[in-house]
Amino acid sequence: MKSRNVMESFNAAIEGIIYVAKTQRNMRIHLGLAAFVFFFSLFVRLDRIEWVMLAITIMLVLLAEMFNTAIEALVNLVTDTYHPAARLAKDIAAGAVFFASANAIVVSYLIFGKRYLGTNMIPVILRIKAVPEYIMITCLVIIFITVIIAKAYFGKGRPLWGGMPSGHSAFAFGVCTAVSLMTQNSFIALFVFILAFMVAHSRVRARIHTWWEVAGGAIIGMVVTLFIFRMMSPL
Repeated sequence: MKSRNVMESFNAAIEGIIYVAKTQRNMRIHLGLAAFVFFFSLFVRLDRIEWVMLAITIMLVLLAEMFNTAIEALVNLVTDTYHPAARLAKDIAAGAVFFASANAIVVSYLIFGKRYLGTNMIPVILRIKAVPEYIMITCLVIIFITVIIAKAYFGKGRPLWGGMPSGHSAFAFGVCTAVSLMTQNSFIALFVFILAFMVAHSRVRARIHTWWEVAGGAIIGMVVTLFIFRMMSPL
């Protein structure tokens, strides 16, 4: 195989993620739960260590599911007939996913269960007066998951080259919307909007995306960010 440049390496990596999301129902479930947990974490004001632990736990589940799919593909490549060793390899890989998922449940319970669920939830939401710094990271994570699911659904183009929606536009307009909401300065909002538009226009100018694709990405970025920031605004 010829050596890949950086862009090709990114494309290959994200294509692997899209393939797993497109072909594996469990991966789609994990991605949906990951987006929900990241969103839910916005309401409970986790400290930095808790947020990092939660992110690592979620990533372990997703990584285990991807390794499970990779092992299944490798086993199917080696043999297309039943063999006890092939079944054992698949069962062990599935067991790794089970361990990661069980660990995620335990960690989630320790973080959310005793501190935030039940009657404590409403006072926590009412006390939210400012947007913590990790909300922006959560927005980008949810935008990324949404773009991956959308690309898996439409099945066109490559992860960083073409297809609906444009991931570059989604991130650019997500950041643009977040900066505008946090600064509430019309000059800065106009400036970042121009930058986001330039990113989208460059994708069309290079014939990587159509205007519909960059518009779809822009809508995803803005809607996800607006929704999260609106939910986190003072009541």
